[in-house]
Amino acid sequence: MLVPTLVLAQAFPSQRWHEGEAVLKDNSIIQGQLRYDLEHDAIQVIVDGKIQTYSSQLVFKFSFLQDDIELIRTFYTLPYANQPGYKSIPRFFEVIIEGKMTLLAREYVAQITTSTGGARFNRYRNHPLARTTPSTVTRNYLTYKMFFLDHKGNLTEYGGRKKDLYYVLNESQGELKKFVKTNRLKIDKLEDVAKLVAHYNTLI
Repeated sequence: MLVPTLVLAQAFPSQRWHEGEAVLKDNSIIQGQLRYDLEHDAIQVIVDGKIQTYSSQLVFKFSFLQDDIELIRTFYTLPYANQPGYKSIPRFFEVIIEGKMTLLAREYVAQITTSTGGARFNRYRNHPLARTTPSTVTRNYLTYKMFFLDHKGNLTEYGGRKKDLYYVLNESQGELKKFVKTNRLKIDKLEDVAKLVAHYNTLI
């Protein structure tokens, strides 16, 4: 069976260099071109023409200007265990909304595979088997895991479900539900959850 698959690649923010700075846990500040790796919780900074690597165990926070969207992005190091009972390790979290309830995120690259529609889009379309075999395209895209940090320092991962959302945002729920409905927010989208958390902070 002939099933051609095309993988579409692109440069994500973590794969590019940005002008930024890092504050280490010994209070020293390092400035220069910066690149981050959330999979391994490490950053690289070009200093005097040399690439220096720092793990999350050494970094208090870092920030950089992502010039394609003209936004300064800031990440803090916080202790976090992936599963209950596991030892907490320092990980990088991006600050999306800061307040009494803070919204944090960790981006990652996921994949989606879609059909191009059938044999008429297939360069093997003249092959007899190709008439019933659509080709596929695999695309990488950027998505996020979201976390809530309350004023007591409790860090909670958000799974994208309504009951999880309102368990954390547990005040003025009637107003929050009205805000979600009025603004047609999708509670699994980072930008919409950010709007909701920003509104929540005006209520509590």
